[in-house]
Amino acid sequence: MSTSNSDQLIDEAQIAELTEALGNDRVGSLLHNFGTEMESSLKQLTDSSQSDMSRSEWAELAGLAHHAAGSAALFGARKLRLELIAFEKKILSPNELIGNDEINSLLLTWKQTQPAIRKLFQTISN
Repeated sequence: MSTSNSDQLIDEAQIAELTEALGNDRVGSLLHNFGTEMESSLKQLTDSSQSDMSRSEWAELAGLAHHAAGSAALFGARKLRLELIAFEKKILSPNELIGNDEINSLLLTWKQTQPAIRKLFQTISN
């Protein structure tokens, strides 16, 4: 059973084009960096205490989400990208707090996407 493009965690055709343009070594390095950056960014995004954050801390948090969403777009991780964009918008909304549902949804999407990233990294690196 095949999945539609919207159900894919990673757009493999996009990865193939990226690999053709940049080569295996460069894409492998980018994939590795993406995984490392996502882990770090998600830890910062989910560990932040919202109640006593300054405006500059909120801006930094929004920047992390924005950067991670851009990286997700590079690899065709559409679902993850959309979650990160929604997270960023909520961070920037002055009247909303990020709840456990949003955090858990983002973490679940990364947990689902991460094995696909690792598999691609292993395939490209070999």
